[in-house]
Amino acid sequence: MVVLNMGHHYHNLDPAFSRYGGMVKMALRGLARHMKPTAQLVFRTTNVGHHGCQRDSRPLRSRREAWERLTAGRDIFEWRPPQASKGAHKMGVDMFKDKYNWRGPPMFESAWAVAAARMSSLAARFSVLNVSFLDARADGHVASAMRYSPTTGRFGAKWKTEFPLDCLHYCYPGPADYWALALYNLMLNNPRFRAL
Repeated sequence: MVVLNMGHHYHNLDPAFSRYGGMVKMALRGLARHMKPTAQLVFRTTNVGHHGCQRDSRPLRSRREAWERLTAGRDIFEWRPPQASKGAHKMGVDMFKDKYNWRGPPMFESAWAVAAARMSSLAARFSVLNVSFLDARADGHVASAMRYSPTTGRFGAKWKTEFPLDCLHYCYPGPADYWALALYNLMLNNPRFRAL
């Protein structure tokens, strides 16, 4: 079994995701060539980050609430790529709420299922592991833990308060564990895994 995730940093290479579809096809062709013929390919979806996650002490009420935090627009699933403007880097929509383009990667991930379905060598052994329910877990991000000092047992050491916060990755027990549980559930309940 191969579990694949294409994370947030892809947009550093392709800010508009204009070549994303081509990259997906190239990656799937390479995987089909190098994977064992019996190997299953699972694509794990990408979660969004949350600005100000260090202030969250409980899960958000819904995935919608998580996405609403990242946009002031009417359509929370609208996303425009960063654009260069007169030599300066000008962001797309919601420059201050979604300045890291956290909504970008999940908006393009459907390309994996579409491309895999068109490949006879992968179509029958490709699955999507949708972990978008973790979008609601802003309380599990690394940010507040980064302020804690294990040597003093307190929050707020000077060098820690000046260190940039990470409001994308998870570290607290719970959210990240659900990726494994969701994968286990997929293996138990998806008919294509019965022979494994």
